[in-house]
Amino acid sequence: NSERDSMQWRIEDIRKGLEQAKADARESAQIVRRCRDELDALTEELRVMRDKEQEVIDASSSSLTRLQRYDEELRSLLSDEKRLSKQLSTLERELVLYSKEYNDLKSKEESLIRELNNNGYGHYNNNNDDEYGYDGSYINNILKGLEEEYNMLKSNVNQLANRSYIQLIDGYRGMSEKKNQLEEERNAIVRFIEQIEGEKRQLFLDAFSRVDREVRSIFATMTDGAGAAWLEMDDADGNGDIFSSGLTFIVQFPNKPARESNSLSGGEKTIAAITFLLALQSLKPAPFYLFDEIDAHLDSVNTERLKRIIRERANISQIIMVTLKDALVASADMIYGVYARDGVSQVIRYRIPIAR
Repeated sequence: NSERDSMQWRIEDIRKGLEQAKADARESAQIVRRCRDELDALTEELRVMRDKEQEVIDASSSSLTRLQRYDEELRSLLSDEKRLSKQLSTLERELVLYSKEYNDLKSKEESLIRELNNNGYGHYNNNNDDEYGYDGSYINNILKGLEEEYNMLKSNVNQLANRSYIQLIDGYRGMSEKKNQLEEERNAIVRFIEQIEGEKRQLFLDAFSRVDREVRSIFATMTDGAGAAWLEMDDADGNGDIFSSGLTFIVQFPNKPARESNSLSGGEKTIAAITFLLALQSLKPAPFYLFDEIDAHLDSVNTERLKRIIRERANISQIIMVTLKDALVASADMIYGVYARDGVSQVIRYRIPIAR
């Protein structure tokens, strides 16, 4: 009977263990489904953000190509403008010169006519004898010479200068209007590029401010307010390009001077790295974190600090951690132990009661 009771007790214990395992499996399946749903949502959000980023990059590239083409056209128009301005100046000088020469000839002709009238040669007949009895051939020879001189000068005058001048003026005005239009389009593209650059800079500064606040808060929590950590931009004065400069991570542990993160000890670097990682993840928190023996180089003091921040972050996200430190193991909600038996890895699990 005692063996039967013992066997029944063992069977009952196995049945309870099996039911508990099934309940745990259902809970794990729910967690996996929830994680998959969150992963799908994050993947879709990432795809949308990448599409938007590609659209902005394509718009910037297209705008830059148009700007270069407009610059080339503007340089060509400026060259044509200089050439036409030079031709216009030459034609204007020729027009003034010919106008002056024409006015001089006109004045000379009027002077000669007055002189002939004063000398009595204002009227002559077809018989080359005027009314005063002088030989009219003298006057005809003078008129013939004047006509020949006029015809000679007329052949040297550009009769199309006025029409060419009007055509050049019209062309100059048309090119000036086109130049102004190209300059307006170029300015619009420049303003668009400046707007994109401003938005990109503002997004970066907002993200930097948020990560810096999280770094300060997380590290202060880890050190009970006795330490401090913050981020600094190498281009703090804003005179250069913040996207081509770097960032400096400054850490000050309790009772120690402030130093850059690359000057810390191994354990301090681990604390600083975890602080920065969690602060960076605050921009878009992950549903879970997986840490593999990140406490390997920590002393007992820093291990306690790490345990404090891990417990606080566990209220937001699930944390899976491989560790050999008793302090961290004791603070876990669920513990999995792995050991070897007959060359085969065995896994045991222990759930710490919620009342802990």
